Amino acid sequence: MSSDRRETVPAAHHMNRVSVVDDDESVLDAATKVLRSAGFRVATFASAELFLNSGAIRETECLILDVRMPGMGGLELQRVLRGSGTGVPIIFLTALHSTEIQQRAIKDGAVDCLSKPFEASVLMAAVETACRFGAVRVLLQRLRCRMAELEQLSEELERASKSGASLDRDSDAFLDDIVRAAARMSESLSGLMSYARATAFPSTGSD
Repeated sequence: MSSDRRETVPAAHHMNRVSVVDDDESVLDAATKVLRSAGFRVATFASAELFLNSGAIRETECLILDVRMPGMGGLELQRVLRGSGTGVPIIFLTALHSTEIQQRAIKDGAVDCLSKPFEASVLMAAVETACRFGAVRVLLQRLRCRMAELEQLSEELERASKSGASLDRDSDAFLDDIVRAAARMSESLSGLMSYARATAFPSTGSD
């Protein structure tokens, strides 16, 4: 039996919400112009604290951060978000031209670390990659939820089998739940595979 509910596949980039955090107004203006021209929705913040207090993280699908800002810097904000379990893809901007900072940001999970002033094409490529990562993360979360549903049903069946007792509910209803859960997991897996095929990631090197 298949499920009537269809899961949506996240869009690759158009209309995704991008938040830009930088204390330099000219950088905010430049990034906004580039991103909006490509169809992204953009929100800008002059500090990490303003971003955190805005609640915008719930809708942010890609976060562009300045490394060094008054108060909380970008690297510190990255640690705060990671500590809270927020997996939003992050792109750093920096005028420091420090290989050490760039390597540290990437090691801690950033998608990229771009030097200022950035080229529009370079920023766009990084943001599109970040949105693809974010979309795959959403699809993987859905798949994990579907797998957990099946695992719960498997544990219920195992408990009944070990105890020699009957199930707490009608066996036909139990089997129907298994079929539905399996169909949902199959649909989630199919969505993930379709997205991966349609949205290829850049090659990281030859085998």
